[in-house]
Amino acid sequence: MRNRELYIRLQSCLQTILDMEEYLERCNLLDSLRKELGMLRGFMDSIPEMELAEQDVERIEAATANFLGNLSLPLQTQPGNPGICKRVQ
Repeated sequence: MRNRELYIRLQSCLQTILDMEEYLERCNLLDSLRKELGMLRGFMDSIPEMELAEQDVERIEAATANFLGNLSLPLQTQPGNPGICKRVQ
């Protein structure tokens, strides 16, 4: 049961990042992250088979928050599509 909760938390982090793909593309940031997003998609398929630890999921949650925080300013300041890019915060 505990592993199921960890799986859901991990999947949520990864899906949050993958859901940013549309915004990244509209703000001309997708090309630099395309390879990593592909790796995340592949990784998501193997999550149910993994034995997860709380510490690992916490690290991934922190890294996801850090990633989103680092994207905040670039997405807000991209020229060309300011309305789209400023919505992501």
